[in-house]
Amino acid sequence: MKLFHGTKFTFDTFSVDYPGTGEAGNIHAIWFANNFTAARNHAWQVGNYSQCWVYECELAADAVLMKADISLNQQPAIQKQLTNVLPVCISVQTHYDTLFADYFRFNKIDPEYHDDHEITLLRHAGIDAIYDYERGWQDAHLHGATTVVLTPEKIRILAVHDV
Repeated sequence: MKLFHGTKFTFDTFSVDYPGTGEAGNIHAIWFANNFTAARNHAWQVGNYSQCWVYECELAADAVLMKADISLNQQPAIQKQLTNVLPVCISVQTHYDTLFADYFRFNKIDPEYHDDHEITLLRHAGIDAIYDYERGWQDAHLHGATTVVLTPEKIRILAVHDV
């Protein structure tokens, strides 16, 4: 799966150690677009049109990819991983959008920390990436989907483009 990451930084490997350094999202994961144009526009937005780069990457073939745009019932391997690892109040849900609703309500977790808490739980369940994480909200005008990668070791940099 080819992915594109727009940024104002240069680096040799991806890391989840720098949350909040991009446009938004204070989670320990890396955001990607599925097309060059969306990543370039993101780079320009966070870089204030100064020196920016688009990293053209590939997600490893063995990465465990959860698809937020379809029911978990249609992803039996993912559903099995969630069932085997996560608390019942999470693993019995049938769609990504409702996956954590009961868990957060029961545990009274501050909404400010929901996204990063979700990422931590999914990483613990062995999920490496989430396709269409924002379900069409991010860069929809560019016809792109967002993939959030939780495991940076599953990303291979193919090329770095100066934009």
